[in-house]
Amino acid sequence: MIEAVIVSILGSYLLGKLKPGYILISTTIFMGIWMMVIIPVEFLEALFVYLWIFGIGLMNAFLNVPISSLFLGFTPNAYRGRAMSILQMFFNLGLIIAGMFSKYIGVIWMTAIFGLVLLAISLLSMRMKGFSALLTITKK
Repeated sequence: MIEAVIVSILGSYLLGKLKPGYILISTTIFMGIWMMVIIPVEFLEALFVYLWIFGIGLMNAFLNVPISSLFLGFTPNAYRGRAMSILQMFFNLGLIIAGMFSKYIGVIWMTAIFGLVLLAISLLSMRMKGFSALLTITKK
């Protein structure tokens, strides 16, 4: 919860200084790495676990700021509500799928695996044709 407050303060400042595409890709890469850090954190004291959870919450909020800015900035007014609903639906679908797999693999390993997947997708997206256009977008 406190992460959302921090990002609400820092998010608008960072959007004024950096392009949303840079915030999005750097936070996504860092979040993938951070999610994989759960494996050694599992064996550490509770304080480190809480710090890890705080970091995930902070990065999650930092992902929502540029995604919302980019998504709402380029979605036509007539479709914004439906488009945001579809975006939220896919987010929740990912949570459901991860929850089902974690029953068999375990929550810790599922988090690390999805962190690795997030990191791989982020790094691969940097090689895609439209990625350079994402970084040229200024705030809207």
